[in-house]
Amino acid sequence: MSSSDSSLELRIKLASHEVEIKGRREDVMILLDKAMEYVEKWRALTPPAQPTEAPARSVGEDALEEVEAPPSIRIAPGDTAVSIVEKLFSTDWASKPKTLRQVMRTLEFLGVHYPKSTIAVTLRRLVKRGALRRIKSEQNVYVYLPSGVSREA
Repeated sequence: MSSSDSSLELRIKLASHEVEIKGRREDVMILLDKAMEYVEKWRALTPPAQPTEAPARSVGEDALEEVEAPPSIRIAPGDTAVSIVEKLFSTDWASKPKTLRQVMRTLEFLGVHYPKSTIAVTLRRLVKRGALRRIKSEQNVYVYLPSGVSREA
């Protein structure tokens, strides 16, 4: 059996939609290319999610979270975690301080899945580089915002 005859199984999830593709490697790769074209078209045609009311929460990191529309950023296949987080914080979405959890949830909504530790280290590196500021909130939770944005924003 040659390498082109080997089978491949792939599952793609975008928001609440999921597709599973199984078959010969070359057939799956052709379908994957077509699927990515559809994803780009879907993202271009689908308006961002509308903000909804979040239930009241108690102290801690959850108390800082607001449900809001995620930003529209373009993520290329070769983008690193640092470049993606930089893009995220260059949008209006970052006009208010964001917790690590808010950053994680927004990235997941955009289809980017990294371990929490990777994003935490990425945020720390961007703070060290001066691209972001890290502030301890009244709830004793660190929040992040672009260097040029005031905390009250």
